Amino acid sequence: LGFRVDWGHPLGVLLVIVGAVVAIAGISLVITGLARTEAQSESLTIVLALVLAVLGGTFVYTSSGFLAEVRRFTPNGQALMAFVDLAAGNAGPADVLPAFLLLLGGGLTVGLIGLLAIRRGIDR
Repeated sequence: LGFRVDWGHPLGVLLVIVGAVVAIAGISLVITGLARTEAQSESLTIVLALVLAVLGGTFVYTSSGFLAEVRRFTPNGQALMAFVDLAAGNAGPADVLPAFLLLLGGGLTVGLIGLLAIRRGIDR
């Protein structure tokens, strides 16, 4: 596909992409629901994106140590680990299904919380 890289099984890649997008959308809804102004929303988004990038291994992917353990608890870390396994040929769609379900469930859950927060803000 892109850049002549074998990303792994296309269905597995699609699952991880969809899961990551839902997780990111859910997080965005929470930020939107909690922020009182557009500027506050932008600032919170930047801070959270940078924190998740560091903790999730987006900046530096390590195989051991503190960040390797913390990565498992971040949405981008889950997606990144699944992409690495797919690209290395160590995983197929069934192997990335747990990461997909975690990303999807987490995204839908925080998205619902975000929608409730947005609605609460509109009702005020």
